[in-house]
Amino acid sequence: MELCDSCLEKDMEKAAMPARAIALLTHQMQGVFSFLHSNRIIHRDVKPSNILTKRKIVNGRRGNLDRPWSRNFRIVFKICDFGYVSFLEKAAEAHTCRIVRF
Repeated sequence: MELCDSCLEKDMEKAAMPARAIALLTHQMQGVFSFLHSNRIIHRDVKPSNILTKRKIVNGRRGNLDRPWSRNFRIVFKICDFGYVSFLEKAAEAHTCRIVRF
């Protein structure tokens, strides 16, 4: 497993997410879930603490991890904790709505 800098939950506690970070998160997660669903895998436990953040320094500038949304970083979001994953028999099952209570 790759070492990540933080998780989305902790980063959102430090500072509000700017629109560009929300757009990036949405775009990256769309790709992740498209891949999972095309392979009949449903995550079932998506929450900010299960989205890890990995930062890469851009333009040779040092970034401050206390400012998680700094433009000095290129942010990569990664999904984790596949403990509640479901494997579907048919692709059509991915389009049904289920409410799970714990």
